[in-house]
Amino acid sequence: MFAHAAECAGPHDVTAYPSQWRGREQVLRAYDSRGRIVGGRRHDGGDPEAVVAELFADPAVDLLHSRNVVYGCWMFAVVRS
Repeated sequence: MFAHAAECAGPHDVTAYPSQWRGREQVLRAYDSRGRIVGGRRHDGGDPEAVVAELFADPAVDLLHSRNVVYGCWMFAVVRS
């Protein structure tokens, strides 16, 4: 759950890597359909689509979580389409 200072529309579906996270170092953690971690990769945010494609090249990967490098906090999810 997240607390916001002002009311917002909440989460929404997007079809591109979030612009506010582009250029920011992140960890993409890969999960299978059972919710188990099956890998991941740290990236500098310069070409996140390439890292997403690389991780989704593994057919076992069902979902990616973008996480903060230092604290591991969850930022957003990338779902296989």
